[in-house]
Amino acid sequence: PPAFLHDCFVTTSYSICVDHSMRADPAKLATTGYFDFDAKRNLRLGVIPRAATDASQLEWYDLGMPGFCWHCVGAMEEGDRVTCWLPLFEEYTSEMPIHLPTEPESYLWKIVINTRTKEVESKTKFDAVGATERCAHNEDYLGEREPRYAYLMLRGDEEMYGGLAKFDLREEKVVARVSYGERRFGGEAMFHPRPGATEEDDGWLMDIVYDKNTEGSELCIWEARGIATGDGPVAKVALPHRVPYGVHGIFLTPEQLRAQPPLGARKAA
Repeated sequence: PPAFLHDCFVTTSYSICVDHSMRADPAKLATTGYFDFDAKRNLRLGVIPRAATDASQLEWYDLGMPGFCWHCVGAMEEGDRVTCWLPLFEEYTSEMPIHLPTEPESYLWKIVINTRTKEVESKTKFDAVGATERCAHNEDYLGEREPRYAYLMLRGDEEMYGGLAKFDLREEKVVARVSYGERRFGGEAMFHPRPGATEEDDGWLMDIVYDKNTEGSELCIWEARGIATGDGPVAKVALPHRVPYGVHGIFLTPEQLRAQPPLGARKAA
């Protein structure tokens, strides 16, 4: 049965998918139990050159352990070595309790593979960071440039995420933490670069935070550099109603919006 693939890595030379232990059973599409965590099926990384012209160029790297991954943090190359960062669930449940307090905890892992020897060189779990999932980065550094900073959501006391951590992939340590406050929970802190920025972390983090005390939601914006000194949000925008945790989004500037093709042109293509 196929894996439930939700995200992937892109480096200068490769595209990398995560084949994991959460499998789908098409025969149960209209019933319960469509997904099932198979602990006998190991995690694998599928590595294929971005310029590949044939599926035979795909190579598989078995991590020797079961696990499940929703999102990927980032990957980088150094000679024959490729390093992948991702939050991993070492176990999961077929109920798929996404965004619920019953969802198992996942932790940040670093996986190093060698494309010359075709081996997994190392696997490192960073549990000191705390339970984390949903990760953001500066997408201008996706693929052609190596990312240095990741913004990792941190599990809250009750549900979802009670804050975030800014993680330095080069130094392999947390350089800043943000707490959303008592009984306040977010879903995903998206990074948007400052126009004209020359440094990777020069920009803003944006998340929609639900406040259980007021039962309302607000858009909160932090300077990604300022959180290292403990600065709070530079702006808060109260929303007219609660926004569910699972909402995803993308930030487009007016210039980027104007550059989008008309809807009719998309359908024709």
